[in-house]
Amino acid sequence: MLRVAMYLPSLFDSKRGRARFIVNVCKHLSKYCKIDILAGSRGKVEGAKVFSYPYLRRTEIDAPYEQLYNIESATFLLNVVKHFETHEYDVVHVHFPYDVLLKPIVNAKLLLHCHGWYLDPWKWLLRRVGADAYASCSEFAATFLKRIVNSHVHVIYAGVDAKIFAPRKVERKKAILYLGALSREKRVDLLIKAFSYVERKRKDWSLWIGGRGSEEKHLRELARKLRLKRVRFLGYVPERDLARTYSSASVFVLPSPAEPFGIVLLEAMACETPVIVSDSGGPKEIITPECGLTFRANSVKDLARLLLRLEEIDLCSMGKAARKRALSFSWERTAKSLYSLYKSMV
Repeated sequence: MLRVAMYLPSLFDSKRGRARFIVNVCKHLSKYCKIDILAGSRGKVEGAKVFSYPYLRRTEIDAPYEQLYNIESATFLLNVVKHFETHEYDVVHVHFPYDVLLKPIVNAKLLLHCHGWYLDPWKWLLRRVGADAYASCSEFAATFLKRIVNSHVHVIYAGVDAKIFAPRKVERKKAILYLGALSREKRVDLLIKAFSYVERKRKDWSLWIGGRGSEEKHLRELARKLRLKRVRFLGYVPERDLARTYSSASVFVLPSPAEPFGIVLLEAMACETPVIVSDSGGPKEIITPECGLTFRANSVKDLARLLLRLEEIDLCSMGKAARKRALSFSWERTAKSLYSLYKSMV
């Protein structure tokens, strides 16, 4: 059985894509591999053994944004080196560009798995050190990595647990939902501006915004400035409440013009909630015309146009098509794709 080290310092300190990917895929990957997880905090992951080592978290660092991850990764690497002196692996699977620095340290093949597309601060490192193989979360994100490493990039799509994320027996409200990080690149401001058109013309529709982030204060101020009465900030939505929240909305919107993939889209779709995404980025690889709609990236008016059309669309049929599409993205499929990649490396 292949021995794999899954490496992510912030695994238990983050609710974002990389962490969710690892926690979910390990449940299925453990049928094919012996998995050790190296993380910065203690925790449990089904199908894996967890080793924790201290590191300096980005939330504890006062530094420019692009340096935060480097400092975080560097402090973890210094403490984890000793682990590789006493443990042997066939593959070390890292999820952040800086961690290719492990290459000369580990006696194993190194897989760099990029879950985003913005790699400019690490170009020099990827070209000088590199990895034995590369993976990305979508064809869209893979194009950016290919330009830097000049090598083949394997696309490994994330999945969704169709048992956990299934339609709940709750009333569908006339609500437009966003769930995710409230950060600048997510362009939730664009959604709020588009909703201002809806609130003026559709008196019974609401906008629900779930999540936390650095832009929350700005987004609340924007809603007040636009005098919007039916924008509701949900705050952090716990895992146990996600399916119910998705199922309570009529449509889910991901406004980012450059979303790498979007696990939240699969979750919403699995709950029979139709989706609206921009016409650029990874989400285009997920949705079809039967299960979702696309708007011109960064266009408030085009998004508003779609939102104003919602009452003309058979959202129920679109939701059922969305779940059918989501079921083709299973974590078992993701695990098999990863295992095939591991085997090709050793």
